[in-house]
Amino acid sequence: MIEEMLAQPDLATLAPVSHEVEFRQPPGLVRRFKIAGHGSVNQLGEPVVQGVLQDITDAYNSQLDLWRAAHFDQITKLGNRYHFNEELSGRTDPEGTAPGFFLFIIDLDGFKAVNDTHGHRAGDEVLKEVSRRISLYATSGSFRLGGDEFALIIDAQPGTDTAKALAQHLLTDIARPIDIVKETVCVSASIGISHYPSDGCESDLLLHAADCAMYAAKKNGRISLRCSSLGRRQASEGPVRGRVGRLPSKNRRSDPPVSEAGAGDCPPCLTSGGSDSAQERLDAIAQVFRAAGGLGGVLQHVFCRL
Repeated sequence: MIEEMLAQPDLATLAPVSHEVEFRQPPGLVRRFKIAGHGSVNQLGEPVVQGVLQDITDAYNSQLDLWRAAHFDQITKLGNRYHFNEELSGRTDPEGTAPGFFLFIIDLDGFKAVNDTHGHRAGDEVLKEVSRRISLYATSGSFRLGGDEFALIIDAQPGTDTAKALAQHLLTDIARPIDIVKETVCVSASIGISHYPSDGCESDLLLHAADCAMYAAKKNGRISLRCSSLGRRQASEGPVRGRVGRLPSKNRRSDPPVSEAGAGDCPPCLTSGGSDSAQERLDAIAQVFRAAGGLGGVLQHVFCRL
Protein backbone atom coordinates (compact mmCIF):
# COMPACT_ATOMS: atom_id res chain seq x y z
CA MET A 1 0.00 0.00 0.00
CA ILE A 2 2.77 2.45 0.92
CA GLU A 3 4.68 1.66 -2.27
CA GLU A 4 1.56 2.36 -4.34
CA MET A 5 1.04 5.70 -2.61
CA LEU A 6 4.64 6.77 -3.16
CA ALA A 7 4.31 5.95 -6.86
CA GLN A 8 1.45 8.44 -7.30
CA PRO A 9 2.55 11.68 -9.01
CA ASP A 10 0.01 13.72 -7.02
CA LEU A 11 0.87 12.13 -3.69
CA ALA A 12 0.47 15.32 -1.66
CA THR A 13 -3.13 15.77 -2.80
CA LEU A 14 -4.27 12.18 -2.22
CA ALA A 15 -7.03 11.62 0.32
CA PRO A 16 -6.03 9.93 3.60
CA VAL A 17 -6.14 6.12 3.49
CA SER A 18 -6.76 3.44 6.09
CA HIS A 19 -6.03 -0.24 5.77
CA GLU A 20 -5.91 -3.35 8.00
CA VAL A 21 -3.29 -6.04 7.59
CA GLU A 22 -2.28 -9.23 9.36
CA PHE A 23 1.25 -10.21 10.35
CA ARG A 24 1.93 -13.87 11.02
CA GLN A 25 4.73 -14.75 13.41
CA PRO A 26 6.69 -18.02 13.25
CA PRO A 27 5.00 -19.74 16.24
CA GLY A 28 1.66 -19.34 14.44
CA LEU A 29 0.55 -16.18 16.22
CA VAL A 30 -1.34 -13.62 14.16
CA ARG A 31 -1.38 -9.93 14.94
CA ARG A 32 -3.67 -7.48 13.18
CA PHE A 33 -2.63 -3.89 12.54
CA LYS A 34 -4.39 -0.81 11.23
CA ILE A 35 -2.38 1.50 9.00
CA ALA A 36 -3.67 5.04 8.57
CA GLY A 37 -1.76 7.69 6.67
CA HIS A 38 -1.68 10.41 4.05
CA GLY A 39 0.72 11.59 1.40
CA SER A 40 2.97 14.57 1.89
CA VAL A 41 6.22 16.17 0.77
CA ASN A 42 9.20 16.61 3.09
CA GLN A 43 11.51 19.63 3.35
CA LEU A 44 13.62 18.31 0.49
CA GLY A 45 10.61 18.10 -1.77
CA GLU A 46 10.56 14.31 -1.66
CA PRO A 47 7.25 12.41 -1.54
CA VAL A 48 6.64 10.77 1.82
CA VAL A 49 3.81 9.00 3.62
CA GLN A 50 2.99 10.10 7.14
CA GLY A 51 0.82 7.96 9.34
CA VAL A 52 0.43 5.59 12.27
CA LEU A 53 0.57 1.83 12.72
CA GLN A 54 -1.82 0.59 15.42
CA ASP A 55 -2.05 -2.91 16.87
CA ILE A 56 -5.80 -3.69 16.89
CA THR A 57 -5.53 -7.44 17.54
CA ASP A 58 -7.42 -7.45 20.84
CA ALA A 59 -10.20 -5.18 19.57
CA TYR A 60 -10.54 -7.23 16.38
CA ASN A 61 -10.73 -10.50 18.31
CA SER A 62 -13.37 -9.03 20.62
CA GLN A 63 -15.50 -8.00 17.65
CA LEU A 64 -15.04 -11.45 16.14
CA ASP A 65 -16.16 -13.10 19.38
CA LEU A 66 -19.27 -10.91 19.47
CA TRP A 67 -20.07 -11.81 15.86
CA ARG A 68 -19.70 -15.51 16.58
CA ALA A 69 -21.89 -15.25 19.69
CA ALA A 70 -24.59 -13.54 17.62
CA HIS A 71 -24.49 -16.09 14.79
CA PHE A 72 -23.60 -19.47 16.32
CA ASP A 73 -25.08 -21.70 18.99
CA GLN A 74 -22.76 -21.96 21.99
CA ILE A 75 -23.42 -25.65 22.68
CA THR A 76 -23.38 -27.18 19.21
CA LYS A 77 -21.35 -24.53 17.33
CA LEU A 78 -23.93 -24.70 14.54
CA GLY A 79 -25.48 -21.55 13.16
CA ASN A 80 -28.24 -20.19 15.40
CA ARG A 81 -31.74 -19.03 14.45
CA TYR A 82 -30.56 -15.50 13.63
CA HIS A 83 -27.90 -16.89 11.31
CA PHE A 84 -30.46 -19.27 9.78
CA ASN A 85 -32.92 -16.45 9.06
CA GLU A 86 -30.16 -14.41 7.43
CA GLU A 87 -29.02 -17.33 5.29
CA LEU A 88 -32.52 -18.37 4.25
CA SER A 89 -33.55 -14.82 3.36
CA GLY A 90 -30.32 -14.30 1.43
CA ARG A 91 -30.88 -17.42 -0.68
CA THR A 92 -34.48 -16.66 -1.68
CA ASP A 93 -35.79 -14.26 -4.27
CA PRO A 94 -39.41 -13.03 -4.61
CA GLU A 95 -39.36 -13.89 -8.31
CA GLY A 96 -38.03 -17.39 -7.75
CA THR A 97 -34.95 -16.82 -9.89
CA ALA A 98 -32.32 -17.73 -7.28
CA PRO A 99 -30.69 -21.21 -7.43
CA GLY A 100 -32.98 -23.90 -6.04
CA PHE A 101 -32.37 -25.66 -2.74
CA PHE A 102 -34.05 -27.95 -0.22
CA LEU A 103 -34.84 -26.97 3.36
CA PHE A 104 -34.81 -29.74 5.97
CA ILE A 105 -36.48 -29.06 9.33
CA ILE A 106 -35.41 -31.72 11.85
CA ASP A 107 -37.08 -32.30 15.20
CA LEU A 108 -35.66 -34.86 17.63
CA ASP A 109 -37.86 -37.49 19.26
CA GLY A 110 -36.95 -38.87 22.68
CA PHE A 111 -34.60 -36.06 23.64
CA LYS A 112 -36.68 -34.93 26.62
CA ALA A 113 -36.41 -38.42 28.10
CA VAL A 114 -32.61 -38.18 27.92
CA ASN A 115 -32.68 -34.84 29.74
CA ASP A 116 -35.08 -36.11 32.40
CA THR A 117 -33.21 -39.36 32.98
CA HIS A 118 -29.55 -38.40 32.63
CA GLY A 119 -29.56 -34.64 33.24
CA HIS A 120 -28.93 -31.56 31.12
CA ARG A 121 -25.20 -32.17 30.81
CA ALA A 122 -25.93 -35.50 29.12
CA GLY A 123 -28.54 -33.75 27.01
CA ASP A 124 -25.93 -31.24 25.85
CA GLU A 125 -23.62 -34.09 24.84
CA VAL A 126 -26.43 -35.64 22.81
CA LEU A 127 -27.07 -32.31 21.08
CA LYS A 128 -23.37 -31.99 20.24
CA GLU A 129 -23.20 -35.48 18.74
CA VAL A 130 -26.44 -35.09 16.80
CA SER A 131 -25.20 -31.73 15.51
CA ARG A 132 -21.96 -33.33 14.36
CA ARG A 133 -23.90 -35.99 12.45
CA ILE A 134 -26.30 -33.46 10.94
CA SER A 135 -23.51 -31.12 9.79
CA LEU A 136 -21.99 -33.91 7.69
CA TYR A 137 -25.01 -33.75 5.38
CA ALA A 138 -25.19 -29.98 4.93
CA THR A 139 -24.06 -28.51 1.63
CA SER A 140 -24.97 -24.90 2.43
CA GLY A 141 -25.38 -24.64 6.18
CA SER A 142 -26.53 -26.47 9.30
CA PHE A 143 -28.33 -24.71 12.12
CA ARG A 144 -29.79 -25.28 15.57
CA LEU A 145 -33.05 -23.36 15.70
CA GLY A 146 -33.56 -23.92 19.42
CA GLY A 147 -34.19 -26.78 21.82
CA ASP A 148 -34.00 -30.01 19.84
CA GLU A 149 -34.92 -28.49 16.48
CA PHE A 150 -32.42 -28.19 13.64
CA ALA A 151 -32.34 -27.06 10.02
CA LEU A 152 -30.29 -27.98 6.96
CA ILE A 153 -29.98 -26.21 3.63
CA ILE A 154 -29.22 -28.64 0.81
CA ASP A 155 -28.33 -27.56 -2.71
CA ALA A 156 -30.97 -28.72 -5.19
CA GLN A 157 -28.65 -30.18 -7.82
CA PRO A 158 -29.17 -33.81 -6.71
CA GLY A 159 -32.96 -33.62 -7.26
CA THR A 160 -35.94 -34.54 -5.11
CA ASP A 161 -35.37 -38.32 -5.04
CA THR A 162 -31.76 -37.87 -3.97
CA ALA A 163 -32.79 -35.35 -1.30
CA LYS A 164 -35.32 -37.84 0.11
CA ALA A 165 -32.68 -40.59 0.11
CA LEU A 166 -30.30 -38.21 1.86
CA ALA A 167 -32.93 -37.48 4.51
CA GLN A 168 -33.50 -41.20 5.04
CA HIS A 169 -29.77 -41.74 5.59
CA LEU A 170 -29.78 -38.82 8.01
CA LEU A 171 -32.66 -40.35 9.98
CA THR A 172 -30.74 -43.61 10.23
CA ASP A 173 -27.58 -41.82 11.29
CA ILE A 174 -29.32 -39.79 14.00
CA ALA A 175 -30.92 -42.96 15.42
CA ARG A 176 -27.55 -44.64 16.00
CA PRO A 177 -26.70 -45.09 19.71
CA ILE A 178 -24.85 -42.26 21.43
CA ASP A 179 -22.34 -42.93 24.22
CA ILE A 180 -22.49 -40.48 27.14
CA VAL A 181 -20.66 -40.94 30.46
CA LYS A 182 -20.71 -44.75 30.61
CA GLU A 183 -24.25 -44.82 29.26
CA THR A 184 -25.71 -45.40 25.82
CA VAL A 185 -28.79 -43.47 24.74
CA CYS A 186 -30.81 -43.27 21.54
CA VAL A 187 -32.88 -40.52 19.99
CA SER A 188 -34.69 -40.41 16.68
CA ALA A 189 -36.00 -37.62 14.48
CA SER A 190 -38.77 -36.42 12.21
CA ILE A 191 -37.85 -34.45 9.09
CA GLY A 192 -39.94 -32.07 6.99
CA ILE A 193 -38.66 -31.07 3.55
CA SER A 194 -39.58 -28.09 1.39
CA HIS A 195 -38.10 -26.89 -1.88
CA TYR A 196 -37.29 -23.43 -3.20
CA PRO A 197 -38.92 -22.16 -5.35
CA SER A 198 -41.59 -24.91 -5.67
CA ASP A 199 -42.84 -24.43 -2.09
CA GLY A 200 -42.36 -20.67 -1.96
CA CYS A 201 -40.20 -17.81 -3.14
CA GLU A 202 -40.03 -16.16 0.29
CA SER A 203 -38.36 -17.54 3.37
CA ASP A 204 -41.49 -17.43 5.55
CA LEU A 205 -43.54 -19.51 3.12
CA LEU A 206 -40.70 -21.95 2.59
CA LEU A 207 -40.19 -22.42 6.31
CA HIS A 208 -43.91 -22.87 6.88
CA ALA A 209 -44.08 -25.60 4.23
CA ALA A 210 -41.18 -27.48 5.83
CA ASP A 211 -42.77 -27.11 9.27
CA CYS A 212 -46.08 -28.52 8.05
CA ALA A 213 -44.27 -31.45 6.43
CA MET A 214 -42.34 -32.07 9.65
CA TYR A 215 -45.56 -32.17 11.70
CA ALA A 216 -47.05 -34.62 9.21
CA ALA A 217 -43.94 -36.80 9.54
CA LYS A 218 -44.12 -36.64 13.35
CA LYS A 219 -47.79 -37.61 13.24
CA ASN A 220 -46.84 -40.68 11.20
CA GLY A 221 -44.52 -41.89 13.95
CA ARG A 222 -40.88 -41.74 14.92
CA ILE A 223 -38.03 -41.98 12.42
CA SER A 224 -40.00 -40.58 9.50
CA LEU A 225 -39.78 -37.85 6.88
CA ARG A 226 -42.28 -36.00 4.74
CA CYS A 227 -41.95 -33.74 1.72
CA SER A 228 -44.28 -30.80 1.31
CA SER A 229 -47.05 -31.71 -1.13
CA LEU A 230 -47.47 -28.05 -2.02
CA GLY A 231 -44.17 -28.16 -3.87
CA ARG A 232 -45.12 -31.35 -5.75
CA ARG A 233 -48.39 -29.85 -6.95
CA GLN A 234 -46.90 -26.49 -7.87
CA ALA A 235 -43.69 -27.73 -9.51
CA SER A 236 -45.31 -27.75 -12.95
CA GLU A 237 -47.12 -24.46 -12.38
CA GLY A 238 -44.10 -22.35 -11.48
CA PRO A 239 -42.78 -20.94 -8.20
CA VAL A 240 -45.12 -20.22 -5.30
CA ARG A 241 -45.33 -16.58 -4.29
CA GLY A 242 -46.90 -15.08 -1.18
CA ARG A 243 -46.24 -14.79 2.51
CA VAL A 244 -47.45 -16.52 5.62
CA GLY A 245 -46.39 -16.05 9.20
CA ARG A 246 -43.25 -17.79 10.37
CA LEU A 247 -43.80 -20.12 13.30
CA PRO A 248 -42.10 -18.94 16.51
CA SER A 249 -39.68 -21.64 17.60
CA LYS A 250 -40.88 -21.77 21.18
CA ASN A 251 -44.46 -22.35 20.04
CA ARG A 252 -43.93 -24.92 17.33
CA ARG A 253 -44.00 -28.07 19.39
CA SER A 254 -46.45 -27.02 22.10
CA ASP A 255 -48.84 -25.20 19.78
CA PRO A 256 -48.92 -26.86 16.33
CA PRO A 257 -51.31 -25.73 13.61
CA VAL A 258 -54.85 -26.83 14.44
CA SER A 259 -57.81 -27.13 12.11
CA GLU A 260 -60.79 -29.38 11.53
CA ALA A 261 -59.03 -30.65 8.43
CA GLY A 262 -56.40 -32.34 10.54
CA ALA A 263 -56.20 -31.84 14.28
CA GLY A 264 -52.66 -31.11 15.37
CA ASP A 265 -51.51 -30.80 11.76
CA CYS A 266 -51.77 -28.46 8.79
CA PRO A 267 -54.86 -28.84 6.58
CA PRO A 268 -54.66 -31.39 3.74
CA CYS A 269 -54.48 -28.63 1.16
CA LEU A 270 -51.11 -27.55 2.58
CA THR A 271 -49.44 -30.82 3.53
CA SER A 272 -48.34 -34.04 1.95
CA GLY A 273 -51.34 -35.75 3.47
CA GLY A 274 -53.68 -33.87 1.12
CA SER A 275 -55.51 -35.16 -1.93
CA ASP A 276 -54.35 -34.50 -5.47
CA SER A 277 -57.95 -33.81 -6.54
CA ALA A 278 -58.60 -30.11 -7.14
CA GLN A 279 -62.22 -30.44 -5.98
CA GLU A 280 -61.18 -32.22 -2.78
CA ARG A 281 -58.63 -29.51 -2.08
CA LEU A 282 -61.32 -26.86 -2.52
CA ASP A 283 -63.62 -28.79 -0.21
CA ALA A 284 -60.84 -28.99 2.40
CA ILE A 285 -60.27 -25.23 2.19
CA ALA A 286 -64.01 -24.58 2.55
CA GLN A 287 -64.06 -26.86 5.58
CA VAL A 288 -61.25 -24.88 7.19
CA PHE A 289 -63.08 -21.59 6.53
CA ARG A 290 -66.30 -22.90 8.08
CA ALA A 291 -64.53 -24.33 11.12
CA ALA A 292 -62.39 -21.26 11.73
CA GLY A 293 -65.13 -18.69 11.18
CA GLY A 294 -63.83 -16.99 8.04
CA LEU A 295 -60.49 -15.64 6.86
CA GLY A 296 -59.48 -14.30 10.26
CA GLY A 297 -59.94 -17.70 11.80
CA VAL A 298 -57.95 -19.34 9.04
CA LEU A 299 -55.04 -16.99 9.63
CA GLN A 300 -55.28 -17.72 13.34
CA HIS A 301 -55.61 -21.50 13.20
CA VAL A 302 -54.01 -22.60 9.96
CA PHE A 303 -51.04 -20.26 10.13
CA CYS A 304 -50.35 -20.99 13.75
CA ARG A 305 -51.86 -18.08 15.65
CA LEU A 306 -49.98 -15.14 14.15
